Amino acid sequence: MASRRVSPPLLAAFLFLVIGLLSLAPWPGGARAASADIDVNDIITDPSSPVLGNPKGKVTIIEFTDYRCPYCRTMQSRLDALLRENKEIRLVIKEWPIFGETSVHAARVALAANWQGKYGAVHAALFALPRTMDKDAVREAAGKAGVDLVRLDKDLAARGPEIAAMLARNDVAARLFQLQGTPGFVIGHDVYFGALSLEQLRRYVKTAK
Repeated sequence: MASRRVSPPLLAAFLFLVIGLLSLAPWPGGARAASADIDVNDIITDPSSPVLGNPKGKVTIIEFTDYRCPYCRTMQSRLDALLRENKEIRLVIKEWPIFGETSVHAARVALAANWQGKYGAVHAALFALPRTMDKDAVREAAGKAGVDLVRLDKDLAARGPEIAAMLARNDVAARLFQLQGTPGFVIGHDVYFGALSLEQLRRYVKTAK
């Protein structure tokens, strides 16, 4: 998949129009986004988004991803390699499940596991599953990743609206950045579309410093 970059000033020029359109567009679960409630900076720095790598890293990479996306699965090993060699990277994950119901379920399970401090382990475990994963496979993978499944079920039930709101905010952010699909990245002041090579990641991180 080809990658291209979009400068934020270009995006900002159309931001008012995009936010206006978002105010008319349905959110997941039937909710609607009110333009008065949207703050782009708040979306990007959303403290509820899971963080991998160094939480206090000097360079932030934001990744929009789906566990059933083939290109996202390719990126998993490259991002792991980048985090191993560069300890100054803060990798923010934006769960953006666009490959159907199973993708949404997997994203919900991963986010719920974050309340047990197990997001990173579940994130890796889900990418290790075949793309044909089903809900039973997702649950099994979470258990093998060290998640207390009884607590997971309780968190999924009690925090369901909170998790749905996270996914809705991620959807808004993806549309603000005009992403056409997963994976998508924000590195420094640029937006990148599609799978990136490890060398590209290194170069874009260096540019973002």
